[in-house]
Amino acid sequence: MLFASFRLNQRSTAEAHMTIKRPKRHTLRVMISVLLGLICGAYFIDRRPPLPVSVATIAPGEPRADCAARPSIGETGDPHEIVTNHGLRVVVRTPLNYLSDRPYPLVVVYPPAQFDRYASERFYNLTTEATRRGIIVAYSDHLLLSMRAVEFQAEVPASVAAHFCINVNKIAYFGHSDGGAIAEGIPGTILTAMRPRAIVASGAGITAEDLMRGRCASGVNVMIVHSRNDTRFPDFGRGAAAYWAQCAACRPLNLSGRLSACQKFEGCAHGTAVMYCDVDELHEKWPGVEGPALDFIESANNQIAVTSMRP
Repeated sequence: MLFASFRLNQRSTAEAHMTIKRPKRHTLRVMISVLLGLICGAYFIDRRPPLPVSVATIAPGEPRADCAARPSIGETGDPHEIVTNHGLRVVVRTPLNYLSDRPYPLVVVYPPAQFDRYASERFYNLTTEATRRGIIVAYSDHLLLSMRAVEFQAEVPASVAAHFCINVNKIAYFGHSDGGAIAEGIPGTILTAMRPRAIVASGAGITAEDLMRGRCASGVNVMIVHSRNDTRFPDFGRGAAAYWAQCAACRPLNLSGRLSACQKFEGCAHGTAVMYCDVDELHEKWPGVEGPALDFIESANNQIAVTSMRP
């Protein structure tokens, strides 16, 4: 079963998957937080104000009749809370000039281990720039890694689309660490989930062998980001990138050795893009690739939709 071979350094819970660096004076507080997390599944909760949203500088699509009845919720900049059918909490951020009858691209952001939706928003720092580009962003709470968690997280896109006007051909999955594993794992295992046009996965604890246990979701554009200094999941990203390239029928690419920049696989079917980016940051740190990641997603959104599935 997918995710069965996740390597969490022999730890039994996904809370132990990610350690957050803190200054030494916070050591006791962090130890208490981690202990509480191991006992009761507590989150890293960020009580700071949410990140500001922007006025979209890219116009949405033409008015859509099925969206007209939805309430207008723009012009406030406030976060919008929704709950999925299985009780997973999600915060949705829309452009400041959001129009409820116009379809927008959606980026579903899956959290690192133990991050609630607001801490996840701060960690990725996507909201302000994504909304400036006319993209709706949704952040979910973390769930312990399991197939049940994958199923529950897979509900997020449809739950957002039930409340907001979403262009279902322009959905992206995005995440780091646990979040990256969820983003990569959903398309091949949860066939009822909304199909992503793009996936951006960073520091994901998922191997090519894990992915091969699922179904090849061809036509999905994939950007894999992984650190050469990631000691928790060493070289997982290279294998995952090779899997996605094979799935997209790309020409092989030598990813061995130190890479100086993002490497793009060539010759992929249907114009699909598969890219591998080598970075330096430790596993615990988000590598700060939100700009290139959004560029990748926007490029994917401009492609012709490809909906075929290959066994």
